[in-house]
Amino acid sequence: MKLSKQVSDAIRILAVCYRADGKLVKVGQVANELKLTKQIALKTANIVAQAGFLETVRGPSGGIRLSERAKTATIGSIVRALETMPSAHGKGAKAAGFDEYLEDAFAAFLEVLDRHSLADIAKSRSVGGRKKISGKKRGAKSQPVAKAVVKAPARARSTRAGSRAAR
Repeated sequence: MKLSKQVSDAIRILAVCYRADGKLVKVGQVANELKLTKQIALKTANIVAQAGFLETVRGPSGGIRLSERAKTATIGSIVRALETMPSAHGKGAKAAGFDEYLEDAFAAFLEVLDRHSLADIAKSRSVGGRKKISGKKRGAKSQPVAKAVVKAPARARSTRAGSRAAR
């Protein structure tokens, strides 16, 4: 299973706020730390605040901070609040066939996430911006590259006298 980018960003924003220990954090600072655009950070913080995991304070000295709900929340409960399992069948109808398997898998996925708290994520080092990985495989030794020396071709100089003689 894979979380949407927005839910992943939301959890990372919550982790940054958790580390702030109740202090207000500017959304611009969160965006810089997580290597997000300010617009994405604002939109995501607004959605998380509507879900009840962030408190927002408006104004020049405002910012965001964790709500009491978020301090005790598991990652599974945050994901449940922010992302729902898409369902092909109507509300109240029993899932059948492949949809039932997907719902079982999603429930198992959330069950694993319920074992972890926001504190666990906040303490991990992988909360910040994503690291760019070069095209090389991990552990691959770099091979010395042979440098070829290429000389520019010698230009034939034309002299005025030579060009006059050719006429």
